[in-house]
Amino acid sequence: TTTYPTSKSTLQMSTSSTPQDPSALSQLFTTYQKSLHNHTLSQQYCASRCLLWRQLEVGYKSHKAEGKWGRGCIIFPLLDARGEIVSLYGRSIKGSNHYYQSGRRGLYPGYPGSSTKTLLLCESVIDAATLQCLDLGLENYSVLAQYGTNGLTEEHVAAIDKLEHLEEIIFALDGDAAGATGVKESVSKLRAKEVEVKCSELALLEGEDVNSMAVGHEDREGLFREL
Repeated sequence: TTTYPTSKSTLQMSTSSTPQDPSALSQLFTTYQKSLHNHTLSQQYCASRCLLWRQLEVGYKSHKAEGKWGRGCIIFPLLDARGEIVSLYGRSIKGSNHYYQSGRRGLYPGYPGSSTKTLLLCESVIDAATLQCLDLGLENYSVLAQYGTNGLTEEHVAAIDKLEHLEEIIFALDGDAAGATGVKESVSKLRAKEVEVKCSELALLEGEDVNSMAVGHEDREGLFREL
């Protein structure tokens, strides 16, 4: 584990007219959840990625659904501070494409709880979803997804800055050069906003990410507890 002192895929942004009103998005997401319950291939995709779809807030947008954005993707909701859906994220079940809506806002899986003492900061939504499915043996911890190696946004930083009981941020970015650089950049952003808690880094294997390591190990909870 690396401690810092205090002081791969194609991404596309949507230009679709998918409604941004939280109520409309919530209703839309509910239809995606129902679709996942009736779609074997998307369920199999989730299983292949060690994502417990019955446990997670996740849906599926079929190729026949209205609007081109996110067709053939499992869909995750991004939430605002009130817990309302304000944007969506899609990950194709075939290939590696993934999509944010235009004007992306909100956090996944949501704003960390006010009692959070340890924050696990992942590189991607899929990685954060993976950790949500595991018992990591930590007390008062939350999981939060960055939007890529350089994807710690002002919204992330503002949410983290409000965590009065936060003691440590554990970065779980990919085990490659880009991930290492991303950790340093994220730490710099936090320090610039005077977020002075302890920052450390999971020692992921070279070339691996949180999800790929989970997929490759039977004792996933034991693996991440050791890291």
